[in-house]
Amino acid sequence: MNLFFKVKKLSRLCPANPSSPSDVFVLDQRGTDGILALGLFELHSNLQYKEKIIPYLVDVLKGLPNAKWLEAREPISLTKSPLAGEFAFCFVTLMSGLAAKDNILDGDIIKMQLSLFNTLVDQCCAYPELVEHKRGETDSCW
Repeated sequence: MNLFFKVKKLSRLCPANPSSPSDVFVLDQRGTDGILALGLFELHSNLQYKEKIIPYLVDVLKGLPNAKWLEAREPISLTKSPLAGEFAFCFVTLMSGLAAKDNILDGDIIKMQLSLFNTLVDQCCAYPELVEHKRGETDSCW
């Protein structure tokens, strides 16, 4: 079986790239597993399909702050983390590994990761303000 066929098979497990700027990634367990598998393949193949896979992974990284998460409907055990947290940790770590393999990607991916963290901090800081605004209180994150 040819290697590119395997890559195409992995890519079918991944969620579709949003077709417009107002659309978001819809991520469930299967989709996140597919993204991680595709990224791990790319990492261990020494960026063999970099021109095809990296742009998709970059889009996922940029889309994380606005992604819609579909959690499984089974009871959550106390030892299991939310899907979003587990995926974000693994995916950002994977992207760091990809950046380390390619000096050209290195700076871009690190900038995108810092932008992601900044956006997430802003969202976290805005959340209490939204709740307090509903109650008529005002206070900043810091």
